[in-house]
Amino acid sequence: MSVENRLGLNKPFNILIGSQILSNFADWIQLLAVLSLAGFQFHASSLEMSALMICFAVPAIGIGPLAGVLADRYNRKTIMMISEIGRSCIAFMMLFAGSIWHIYVLLLLLSSCSAFFTPAKNGKLKEIIPGPNMQQAVSVSGMVDQGSKILGPALGGGLIAAFGIDLSFYFNAALFLFSGLLLSALPKDRFFERIDAEGKPRVRMLAGFTQGLVLIQKNSLLLTGLAVSFFVILVLQMADSQIAVLIRELPGAPAELLGFCMAASGTGMLSMTALLGKITIRSFLSCFITGSMLLGISIGSAPLITGRTEEWLYILFPIVFLIGGAGFTLVYIPFHILTQQTVDSAYIGRVFGTVQSLTTLGSVAGMAGGGLLAQWAGVKSAFILSGSLLTAFGAAIMIWSKERGASIVTETHEGTERQTED
Repeated sequence: MSVENRLGLNKPFNILIGSQILSNFADWIQLLAVLSLAGFQFHASSLEMSALMICFAVPAIGIGPLAGVLADRYNRKTIMMISEIGRSCIAFMMLFAGSIWHIYVLLLLLSSCSAFFTPAKNGKLKEIIPGPNMQQAVSVSGMVDQGSKILGPALGGGLIAAFGIDLSFYFNAALFLFSGLLLSALPKDRFFERIDAEGKPRVRMLAGFTQGLVLIQKNSLLLTGLAVSFFVILVLQMADSQIAVLIRELPGAPAELLGFCMAASGTGMLSMTALLGKITIRSFLSCFITGSMLLGISIGSAPLITGRTEEWLYILFPIVFLIGGAGFTLVYIPFHILTQQTVDSAYIGRVFGTVQSLTTLGSVAGMAGGGLLAQWAGVKSAFILSGSLLTAFGAAIMIWSKERGASIVTETHEGTERQTED
């Protein structure tokens, strides 16, 4: 790799990652501060707390495609700045919330702003990173995501414990604001979709809503990656929503085991992300198959770790979740690398808008489905069933790919663009 292409010397990339770090930590502080405000000051019920989590997630489902269209038609840098400054203002307004309903409205607005950030960020990443460095760039971005999942709750919890909820909202608003201001140092967008290379008029807004999905459907490997990503997020959220109940029902399992499991899962995600940044991915399909089966096996085997002493539970349970976190990342990061490498810059926003919408749908369905399945079949059976189905899904993809001669290949950038124009 030449000196000019090294990520450490790519100033726009460093600016984008710096903004992502500030934004990710602000997201975690916001989550903990809102939950603390609702739970301890407004004494929210279990149902009201569940509604809060829905408000965090649902806007991205409907707004994702629109955000993707806008990211392909307008200045991506400006969209990201408006998103961050908007979130800063909304975080500050949380200080004046007088009821749980005020929080619902503000969360919906906050999540709506967040939904516009991701497609624009991925589009900007496509602009500023040379093709040979894309895998490493996506891995670095993924490490920021996974690292914030480990450190963010600790920072947010410590901030609230030391200075209180109100000051946490001030701090959070400042982080979003600094993130937006940092983005102002990015170079101007190279690409604005006005007309395509042949002079055709730009795609209408409504047509753009479906273009992301159409583009994915025309690329068999991209479609496979999206399907696997949807199901691994679905199953992961089912497990996350019920892990506390599972540990409570295991004989001799201490309550502190939950924290060890979450830390192990985050460590597995972070370690796999770092590894993917160091190696060259030879087969994206192998990553999807292996990752989904690892996650399925880890979730399905968790309830089987019974009849052990407390010491063994502290060893075996974290190992299971370490493997599960690594398996999830082995799907998530390669899929994002594949998308960046195969989709033209003119359509990258629409594709990531669609991906954001569908994966968020999988996350919400997993949170709801986990509770329903555990209520119907019992929490142990829910883990075994969901893990077994995900493992079988990965095995089915492996068999299907072998029947096709293992010839699922990606299109080139030009091929992808040509397919979208047809």
